[in-house]
Amino acid sequence: MGRNLKIALGQIEIVENDYTGNIKKAEMMATDAASNGAEIVCFPEFFTTGIPPLPEPENGRTITTMRACAQKNKIDIITGTIVEMREDKSYNVSYYINKNGEISGRHDKTHLFFQEKPYRTAGDTITIVDNGKAKIGIVICWEMNFPELIRKYALAGAEIVFCPTWIEDWRDGLDGVAEERRRIALTRAAENQFFFADVIAAGYTDSNAETGRMRLAGHSTVASPGPMSQVVAQGEYGEKLLIAAIELDLIRKKREFLPLLYNRRPEMYGELSK
Repeated sequence: MGRNLKIALGQIEIVENDYTGNIKKAEMMATDAASNGAEIVCFPEFFTTGIPPLPEPENGRTITTMRACAQKNKIDIITGTIVEMREDKSYNVSYYINKNGEISGRHDKTHLFFQEKPYRTAGDTITIVDNGKAKIGIVICWEMNFPELIRKYALAGAEIVFCPTWIEDWRDGLDGVAEERRRIALTRAAENQFFFADVIAAGYTDSNAETGRMRLAGHSTVASPGPMSQVVAQGEYGEKLLIAAIELDLIRKKREFLPLLYNRRPEMYGELSK
């Protein structure tokens, strides 16, 4: 019998500054995901507030609520992100909460978007959780643009990487940001021969004073490594719970057929770390 994992991407239509409404949407989506047999559900970046995010203390109200939700529904939750204060420092952080309501992992965003840098502290480690079915990595939004970082996840044994994302669609339609994100997700899945899930917020944002109101990109994507690197699930602009059954054995099959990682030559790549 093959190794299969059913995942859910909670593409919430986030209403800025409506914490109560947004987290209720997340709770409802987690319940729906569990009812449909999903074993993991992931939410977007800044999923409870949009921008500007509201800082929380460690083990604050969002994590407390999501832990109870995971335990109630017996589903693993990747929380999207919150801004968390620790020792007077501010982090953009995503938590992995297992189906028993326990924290299994925490990822502090390591590559900060240039507009974040004045306000946030960067993490410096990758995050992989073994939930008993698969080894699951977490990156956040901008981080998927750095192939060196994503390769570290592959070399550390990740089988699927989730990427909570908040990004505006600077041009409407699939010729805009949504299409670029889809292509990057496919590329990361292809070059690392694993699954990649980009979980992108839906809705609108008024956070940019120069451009005015903008639509969020949506179009959350699950990219598969094989047999010929393809999208196996994708949303549109609106709110959507995407569910995908992924065949983890595809990773082994693809790597046996096309052994990219085995044929690397690390001795040639030293400049990549400079």
